[in-house]
Amino acid sequence: MRGRRYGGGLAVAARPRKPWGRLPRSGRPDRTRSSSHPRSRQEAAVCAAPASTRGFAVTCYDPDAPTGSGLWHWLLLDLPADCAGLAADAGHGDGPQLPVGAFHLRNDFGQAAYTGACPPPADPDHRYLFAVHALDTDDLALAPDTPAGHAGFVLTAHTIARGVLRPTFRRG
Repeated sequence: MRGRRYGGGLAVAARPRKPWGRLPRSGRPDRTRSSSHPRSRQEAAVCAAPASTRGFAVTCYDPDAPTGSGLWHWLLLDLPADCAGLAADAGHGDGPQLPVGAFHLRNDFGQAAYTGACPPPADPDHRYLFAVHALDTDDLALAPDTPAGHAGFVLTAHTIARGVLRPTFRRG
C-alpha cells in the first residue's frame, strides 16, 4: 500500500524558536483540561506555503495511543490562506483568538479544543504529530460534530503540502 504524496513539504516553525524534542510539562496538561497551545507562551508559524494554497488546517495526532487507531488531540479547520501563524491561545476552543471562519472539531476526548498529552503512566515515549496542512480548498465542508477519523480522511484528500513537528512525551 502506498502513502499519499504531497506536492512538497511545508515549513513550520515555532516562535520563540526552541527545540521540539520533548513536550515540556508546563505545556502538557492532563487529558481532562484543554490547553492554550502545546508549548507554553509559544506560537506556531507557517513559512513558504505553495502558491495554490486556499486554506489551512492544524492537527495533533498521537499514533502511539493504545487505542488500535491512535488518538486525535487537536483538529483546527478552515484557517484562511493568508493565515501566517496562530496565537498561543489558539487551542482554547472557538473564539476571537482564531481567524474569522476557523473552528475546532471535537477531538477524541470529546472537546472542541486542543487537549494535551496524557499517555498511560507505564507507556514508552509517545509521538505527537503537530501538522499544518496546506489545503486546495478554503472550506472542507465538515460540520463541527464530524468524527475526527473522517475529518482526517477528508484532510488527506485536500492536502497539497504538510509540515509536521514531532515532539515526544512520556509520563514519569
